[in-house]
Amino acid sequence: LATAILCLLLPAAYTLGQRVTAEHLQDRALTHLRLAAQQAAPFPELEDRMRILQHAVLGPRGYIFASDAQGRILSRHPRRFTRIEEEAWYRPEVRLREPEGVWVDRVGQHRVIAFLRLANHPMTFISVAFLADFSQPLRHFVLLSLLVIVEVLVVILVFGRYYVKGVTTPLGDGLP
Repeated sequence: LATAILCLLLPAAYTLGQRVTAEHLQDRALTHLRLAAQQAAPFPELEDRMRILQHAVLGPRGYIFASDAQGRILSRHPRRFTRIEEEAWYRPEVRLREPEGVWVDRVGQHRVIAFLRLANHPMTFISVAFLADFSQPLRHFVLLSLLVIVEVLVVILVFGRYYVKGVTTPLGDGLP
């Protein structure tokens, strides 16, 4: 029974951990993007702005780029994409209508996408962070939980066999 409960709780705890990580990362991504955009605002050149915006990148694989209203990528992209459609996000044209926002894209690799459109310029800054870059503590939790489940199973098998034998042997001895 204890093993069954642990086995059922593990996926629920992992899912909750993923959700909490995603929500925290969404808040951080948009906040970092806003602050970096404010710091970059005085610079007229896109290259100078992008250099400052790089401070808002989250995670080792995260990146930031600029795009225009037609979905063309204006700055350097780490994968050399030239259009937003190449990112293969789920319905970006719907998401990017607002002046700013953030969402978790679960198509392919789970990514947090934050964006901010400048009021005085038809440009949108987009920050991409990968959830896997921030889920190391969650993976440790899962491994430790699996270790606990294996230990409980070993204890149940070893002591269960001993106690079952201790109960059944006297019962068998009393039969004719």
